[in-house]
Amino acid sequence: MNVIKITLAIIITSALTFLFSYFYFSNEKTYEDCVIKNIRKVQNQEVIKEIKDMCKKRHNYEEKIDKEKLNSQMKDIIDLFYNFKEQFESKIK
Repeated sequence: MNVIKITLAIIITSALTFLFSYFYFSNEKTYEDCVIKNIRKVQNQEVIKEIKDMCKKRHNYEEKIDKEKLNSQMKDIIDLFYNFKEQFESKIK
């Protein structure tokens, strides 16, 4: 009789755990959903970073780098550097 009670308790606990986790995690289908759901009232930047890392792992998320935008920004920085260099050299002469 005791074995039946324990087995029944384990089955009920397992079912409740499964249902809870299913409904808890089913609301977040993407990395973005996960982040939005978990940082609603968080103010600490370190906690926000940890939440983002957790969501990345949960959703196998990799940030995609926009290479064209990065190249454009690097070109702008290099142009600024050369412009600064020219101004500096003209003032030295």
